[in-house]
Amino acid sequence: MPPAQRLRLDRAPAGDRAPRQGPWGERLLFVYPAATMCCTFSPARLSSTLLYAGDAQWNGAYVHVLAYQNTASTSGPNAMILPIPATRIGPQNAVDTRPFRTFLEDIRQATRRPIPPSYGPPPFAAPPAARAVVFDVGSYAVVLAESPRAVLSVLGQVPEPKRPALNDRMLQAFEAYYPGWPVAVCCWNGNLQPEPLLWWYEPRYPEWLFAPALDAHDGNPPDEHVRRRVAPAGAARKQMR
Repeated sequence: MPPAQRLRLDRAPAGDRAPRQGPWGERLLFVYPAATMCCTFSPARLSSTLLYAGDAQWNGAYVHVLAYQNTASTSGPNAMILPIPATRIGPQNAVDTRPFRTFLEDIRQATRRPIPPSYGPPPFAAPPAARAVVFDVGSYAVVLAESPRAVLSVLGQVPEPKRPALNDRMLQAFEAYYPGWPVAVCCWNGNLQPEPLLWWYEPRYPEWLFAPALDAHDGNPPDEHVRRRVAPAGAARKQMR
């Protein structure tokens, strides 16, 4: 990926294309954008975004991996929404990164030079997902829903200190942009230092790597036509077969 190339990674199918067949672990996309790439329910101050997308072998299954982090600050309960192009997904697909919270910064430094990929298997496979569920991962309370509209049924279960006000316009926009996709609504309050959100999932589009790139952190739905520029020092991709 050439430095400063304009990317459009926000619609399905989106990302870097590679043949459907081939060894796992052959593809990764690491993006260090010059601007934030995040959508929030209400105004927030965000910076230092890092995105990672890759493929891996996970307990005998071919899966995609998505990681996202930024520095986030809000004056009350808020949430960022991430679409995930999964065939199914549940709380077991979220990885608590607090024990290794610098790994995206480590990747950013390491991808300045070629390195071989390395992945480890999890101890379990993914069971079928519920329509919507609330759980804690790291510093976030997460609403994981099979579609944006399904968030409504469980948003009230988010602990009050982190429960954001409903943003129906945002959910409607994501329903239109990503029909049938699961979403993770990651709720927090106050100031958060970088803490990666890390997911593994069985992809509905195995031939595409996906990294969410829509940006709207003023509480309004995102403009899908806005494009983001990649910082020259921060984008890296393995050569694909």
